[in-house]
Parts: sequence; C-alpha cells; structure tokens
Amino acid sequence: LGLSLASCGFLGHQASICIENTSVSGKLKDNELWRGEITLTGDVWVPPGVTLRITPGTTIFVDPKADDQHGGVNPNKVEIIIEGSLVAVGTPTRPIKITSIPGKTKRFNTWYGLVFRNADEQSRLKYVQIEHAEIGVSLIDSSILIQACTIQNCFKAAISCEGVSAPTIQDCVLIGNKRCIGGIEIHDDSQPRILNNVIEGFTHHGGILIDGRSKVLIKGNEIKNNHHGIRGGHLAEAIVMENVIKGNTKFGITMWDNLHIVLRKNIVTDNGRSGVSVHDTAVLIAANGANRIMNNRHYDLANYTPFTIDATGNYWGIGDPEVIKHRVRGLVRFEPFLVR
Repeated sequence: LGLSLASCGFLGHQASICIENTSVSGKLKDNELWRGEITLTGDVWVPPGVTLRITPGTTIFVDPKADDQHGGVNPNKVEIIIEGSLVAVGTPTRPIKITSIPGKTKRFNTWYGLVFRNADEQSRLKYVQIEHAEIGVSLIDSSILIQACTIQNCFKAAISCEGVSAPTIQDCVLIGNKRCIGGIEIHDDSQPRILNNVIEGFTHHGGILIDGRSKVLIKGNEIKNNHHGIRGGHLAEAIVMENVIKGNTKFGITMWDNLHIVLRKNIVTDNGRSGVSVHDTAVLIAANGANRIMNNRHYDLANYTPFTIDATGNYWGIGDPEVIKHRVRGLVRFEPFLVR
C-alpha cells in the first residue's frame, strides 16, 4: 500500500519510507514521508531520533471511533505524539490538512491532537490546517515553529504550552466556537512568542491565557470576539504590544495575582465590560505606552488594586479630562494624555 524507499529521497543522511494513501498507527521505526490521503486508526508515535515529514497537499483523516493503540495522553482518542521531529510544511495553495473522517460521526472533539513532548527543535508546522481536536497542538517542553497554520474548532485549546516550551506562533489563524474553551493557553515556565496571529471566537477562557511563571511576548495580533481577549495571573510576565484587542464580550485584558504586563502601542476598544481590568497585586506598566484604550462598555481601565497605576501618555479617544475621569476606575493617573 504505497510503500517505497526509492521515490522518497533522503531525510538528513537516512533514507525515508514513503507512506501514501493508506492507514497508519503505532510507533515509527524509521524516518517516514507521508503523502496523499492517510487515515489514522490509532496513535502514531514519532520516537527520539526519527523524523516524520508530511508533503504539501496531504490530507490526514483521523478515525473518531478508533484508537487501536490505546496509549498516549488519552487512551480513547487518536493522537500524534512527537518526541523526535515532525516537519509538516505545506504551501498556501496546497496546505496539509488534519481532520476527522467526514460523515462518520460528530466532527467536534473527535481526536486528541498533535502532542510534542521534548521534541526536536527542527520540528515545524507551516501551512497546516488542524480541526476538531481536543487540543490542536500540545507543546510539552518543546520549542518549535508554528507558522501560517489554521487551527479551528478544537475543544480545550488551539495551542497549549506546558513545562519549558518556547515556540514561535506566527501568522496563524486560530478560530473557536461557542463550545471551544481557549485559543492559546500558556502554563508553567513556557516562553512563547505570539506574533501576527488572528485569534477569534473562544468563548470560555478566551483568546490567550497566561499562567504559571511564564514569560510571553504578544505582538501584532488581532484578538477579537472572544470571552476575554487576554487573561492571566500567578507569577507570569508578558510584553503586550502593537495588538488590536476588540469586541471581546467581557474584558480586553484582565489581570490577577502577581501578573506583570507591559502595555505598548495597542488598540483596546469595543470590549463588553472593561478594556483593561487589574486585580489583586497584578502590575500594569502602561506609562508612555501610546496605547489607544477607548470605547469599552463600562471602563477603559479599571483598577481594583490599592496601588496607583501610572497610565500617562496614552490616548483615551477624547481630549476632555473630565470625561476620561469617568472612563477609568480606581487609582489611575492618566494626565498628561495623548490627544490623538
């Protein structure tokens, strides 16, 4: 069933086995190249030292009623576990697709997802479409590139970072629905770079959740129409800059515990409660940030802590300090402010 050494070339210094238009499950023993239509009937494990490469235009169907390996994170759901290297690089016109088998059963939360665990840093996903998983991409102590991917309708998260993971997540589209919990969830000591993505439609945790002792760069994203845009706590730190955070049903940004956020050159607007909400002993560093925080429903900036927030040097959508005074809550110093 499509097995060939000669036609697949080499991966590094080793020949790869070509897998084409067939069913797959179990542990890879050698480098493999997948193309055509592949059906997963159980977990696939890429062990250390082995590379799985997936060619442009390949479609991987996951059998939602089967996991003939009964292993992995969830013994009842199919997952692709990568402890070696996964190189899945499509093109804009020939993306790689990973989805459940159409028409066989419900098409939501039907398989577990991709699980990178201490994976080779040469692993990368580019122009890959992932859908209907429990978690689209789980990163556990793994630092890979995820670029120009579309991850949609995944139950718990589109992308989850755990342990010491430092991925670059760039130019992706992450889409949820009313049953999807979170977009990107960041835990433990992870240090992701989240750049130029669209994150939309996550109605429980919201677009980005920051937790643990993580250190996060969030830059150039459009974070819209979620429950919260960005929410986080514990001892995490984040630089949030040049994003558009709008139309989220509760808060654009909500902070608690000892979360530290540096806010620079963002547009935070039209959120359902407050643009930015600060609680507990969280620290917002927004002075001279040139942020445009305006037109949020209740407050543009709400400070529920006993500490004064220096929010000078930002734009509030209007030049009247008496009006701005009613757009902020608690101890907030906003003058001098930008007038446009």
